[in-house]
Amino acid sequence: MNWRNYEHYIYYTYKNKYPTSNIEFDKKIKGAISERVRQVDLYIEGEIAGEKLVLIIDCKYFNKKIDIKIVEAFLGFVKDVKGNRGILITNKGFTKAANARAQNDQNADIKLDIIEFKQLYPFQGPGAIIHRDEGGAIIQAPEGWVVDGKRFSSEVLAAILPYGLSLENAAMMKEVIFCNITIKQSIPTIDNLIEYQDQGRLKFDSGSTVKIAEMKLKRYDKRNGICRETLYPQIGYFDWTIFIDFEKFIFYAYLVENLELKGKYFDKLFFVVNNFIPLEVFHSYSRKINSS
Repeated sequence: MNWRNYEHYIYYTYKNKYPTSNIEFDKKIKGAISERVRQVDLYIEGEIAGEKLVLIIDCKYFNKKIDIKIVEAFLGFVKDVKGNRGILITNKGFTKAANARAQNDQNADIKLDIIEFKQLYPFQGPGAIIHRDEGGAIIQAPEGWVVDGKRFSSEVLAAILPYGLSLENAAMMKEVIFCNITIKQSIPTIDNLIEYQDQGRLKFDSGSTVKIAEMKLKRYDKRNGICRETLYPQIGYFDWTIFIDFEKFIFYAYLVENLELKGKYFDKLFFVVNNFIPLEVFHSYSRKINSS
């Protein structure tokens, strides 16, 4: 694959990811700081989680790993073209220092992801299928994250975590999204489910606090989600959960973040709940016939 095919592949990847956004390939923009024309490989303008998104994607087709100088130059480039999020994609990976520079950047105005080209492949398929009794879903991972079907506990059907981390490390670092399904035969409403979970929450951290609000989603026949923000001060992390009500089941995904990360990955949770596909699962049972 040459560099032009590489860029085109990435263009169609993100065109499928952001179908309602304005996406331009090879866009020319006059820099707000440099005052000269800058070339943007992929420019995406839209809205995510209720906030304006100006996503700048730069594709590096190199024969060696990206170093820290390129990451820092890209941060300046994103700021110059007035982006509020940047994704740097390369075919050869990143040095340890470059990865740390991107992950630990404290600039609140620009969110930065660095992705190896091979990470895009898991996102091209239909995603992972999860189910519980009659309820099911196809879930997809956001940029830079992958679906891990390993059961974290008996209560969780799947986890979504940053590429390169094990499920155990992601859970320990408090950088993970869990997905689950509750069948309405056992718990009929979202209010009932929240009430049931509250019992365990208070036992887990008696000082925990909760905020609940309705959240507008972009699909599911104009269904709204219920968003719950939970603070666990004694243990030191946040839990953001979005519940969605369907005829026979409730789907919910929750993001666990440590206090320092509060809100950093909320757009990834929002991506998960806006891009999963609900399924109704039918079970077939075979019956043994005894002949006399």
